[in-house]
Amino acid sequence: MTMRILVISLQVGAGASKGHLNPLVGVAQWLMAGGHHVGWLPLPAAMGEADQAQLKTFGIEPMRAATPPGLLPGPEILAELARDPQRVWQAYRYILLDPVEPMVDGVRAVLDEFQPDVAMIDTMSYPGIIACHLNEVPWVGVCAGLKLLHPPGFSPAYRGDMAPLVQPRAELFARYGMFPDFRLFECPSPVANIVFGTTELVGAANPPAHTRLVGPSIPPRRRGDEPDFPFDQLPADRPVVYLSLGSVHTGLEMDVMVDALVSATGRLGAALVVSSASTARRTDLPDHVLAVPYAPQLQLLERVDAFVTHGGANSVMEGMYHGVPLLVVPLASDQPMQADLVRRAGAGLALERDQIDPDSAHDALARLLDPNGPIRRSVTRIQASYRGGDGAREAARIVCAAAGSRG
Repeated sequence: MTMRILVISLQVGAGASKGHLNPLVGVAQWLMAGGHHVGWLPLPAAMGEADQAQLKTFGIEPMRAATPPGLLPGPEILAELARDPQRVWQAYRYILLDPVEPMVDGVRAVLDEFQPDVAMIDTMSYPGIIACHLNEVPWVGVCAGLKLLHPPGFSPAYRGDMAPLVQPRAELFARYGMFPDFRLFECPSPVANIVFGTTELVGAANPPAHTRLVGPSIPPRRRGDEPDFPFDQLPADRPVVYLSLGSVHTGLEMDVMVDALVSATGRLGAALVVSSASTARRTDLPDHVLAVPYAPQLQLLERVDAFVTHGGANSVMEGMYHGVPLLVVPLASDQPMQADLVRRAGAGLALERDQIDPDSAHDALARLLDPNGPIRRSVTRIQASYRGGDGAREAARIVCAAAGSRG
């Protein structure tokens, strides 16, 4: 039976939401392959041209809900707040709580027009969750990270005091007759919830009811955001290290970290690929360094030997799927949680940003690149679990099964 399925993703600006967009792409592709009609509503911001073009490559036209002017600050302000432990709670107030009351009626209008049989909603997209509750549309929660596995409370997953948000959030949802079992900033569905991971990485967990670890969300075909990349410039006779700090922090000045990795990879005889808009503009990089504004990460991870990452859950997932050891340098948000999971699972190492210098980078990369070391063995074990199931396809099956729970 053909169904109408609405995807509601978290979008915090014209760009800079890849960690919430990309894990849902593979699920949407499987739903469309099953003959279902899929709509996509980003909240609370509208998608920029690049994200819209990505969805259009596989046949989805993004929808829009009315957004009051000036509702959201710019992405630069949000990124700055997210890196400040004293003010980070303000960033989440702006993108999660403040948009609900101004937007919920507009989202309900979209639901009335699209008439979905079921919705698949990012568990941080509060206006979409509340609108589906009010319209009695069954919805499946999709956690773009691993945060639904965290016990109640915010420490130590987030840096900074999130207490100023807890009571206002509870009161906000209560006004709409909802009393969720929040995990960090995630609002779980009473119907079904999906987490893209395996126990081999996350260990024992006590998630909310009706929550499944389904494995990684890897799209069955190209996800539509892959730029051209000079793969012919990657050496075949020496290791390749890849550095990316995600879409939110791509404009961050990274010279100190990059210079430390340039020195470390030079001493190790390795090549270094950097995905960063700011680094790509530099003209002083040595020959063993290749810097691009944005890399086709899934394809590149097939070719690299170590991955230096901010610890976004999507990057960790893709690294584990490709069996690449990780050096996690958490910058903001839930990245400390991922750093701790990677370290505890033996899948890599974690360093704070101010700990990165040529010597610490050299020592860490030497351990990651050791083909016979314990990190490589752990990564191989975890990769086998990530290759053992198709999380995107299983998520699509769960979404379709939830359509009968209306009301």
